[in-house]
Amino acid sequence: MTDDQDEFIETISQLPGVGDAKAEALWDAGYRSIDEVRESSAEELADDVDGVGPKLADAILQGIADLETEEPEPEVEIVEETDEEEAEPEEAAEIVEEDEHIPKPKPDLDEATERALEIRKRIKDAQPRFVRRNWWQFPRFDKDHSYRKPRGTHSKMREDKKHAPKRVKVGYRGPKKARGLHPSGFEDVLVHNTDDLDELDPDTEAARIASGVGKRKKIKIIEQAQEKGIHVLNPGEVSK
Repeated sequence: MTDDQDEFIETISQLPGVGDAKAEALWDAGYRSIDEVRESSAEELADDVDGVGPKLADAILQGIADLETEEPEPEVEIVEETDEEEAEPEEAAEIVEEDEHIPKPKPDLDEATERALEIRKRIKDAQPRFVRRNWWQFPRFDKDHSYRKPRGTHSKMREDKKHAPKRVKVGYRGPKKARGLHPSGFEDVLVHNTDDLDELDPDTEAARIASGVGKRKKIKIIEQAQEKGIHVLNPGEVSK
């Protein structure tokens, strides 16, 4: 974890309703400063950041606005008495403007696909957590353990009792037009080298660098992707 990431997480986590986990999620989504978060809308934050809904996004933006309105406490200057002549005033430091926030690229989608993505997100937000039957009775399992279909003769979960955990069913599935698409709307394409970038369409496809790719090759892939206008879904800390 870099110093910039530590400073960002420490600052953002002070906002109401935001902890270290949400701050890290903002960092993973590509936000590197409070200014970038402020310039985004609540809808963009809810779409880009995992675990952040519209209400929390509004609370984050309101918290940033409240921080700006707070007046800093006046600093008390300590003047040392000296017999020497007053030193010449130092030249005013140059104010360096921060780099402007570059918005994330968005795919060229038709209205039907955009509508399908919205419906899929709404279904996913309302979807229950699918857990393994009686996972709490076994120490080797946790709540996020892999789901298994209940097959017991007297299983209340198999019988769909009201108090039992929900089973995986086809009714929870999203629209067919949105299947296989990244939440941003791009088609997720796995990339292993720079030659794979030639086959991507920047308007509809985004690159996901394979986990086995080394750091040196990953930097080359990111550089060529930026030149070709291809969005990289997992640039990590090696991106420039």
